[in-house]
Amino acid sequence: MKKYVTYSSGSNLPKNNLEAAVIGVLKRADRIVINEGRAESVMEEIVLRIKRLNEEYPRCTPLDPKFYKQHINEDFHLHNIHFANFCLLKCEEDA
Repeated sequence: MKKYVTYSSGSNLPKNNLEAAVIGVLKRADRIVINEGRAESVMEEIVLRIKRLNEEYPRCTPLDPKFYKQHINEDFHLHNIHFANFCLLKCEEDA
């Protein structure tokens, strides 16, 4: 069974409260091993949390987060969040 690990590879200093809150969400979700079957729901939950933060901070420019799958490998990367890097990395299968 395939597994993924969530990975927050860093972020810039936040410019506003929305960015700071999003960075907090991504750091709390960092380095968690999940089964392939839960990967979609984990990505949806992260996107939903960020969209809720948009509502909580209406004076900040809203973010439109999306995950995309790389063609080279089976990793998923969070897109449209220019101040932080977050992805789900495919783990090597057990031998």
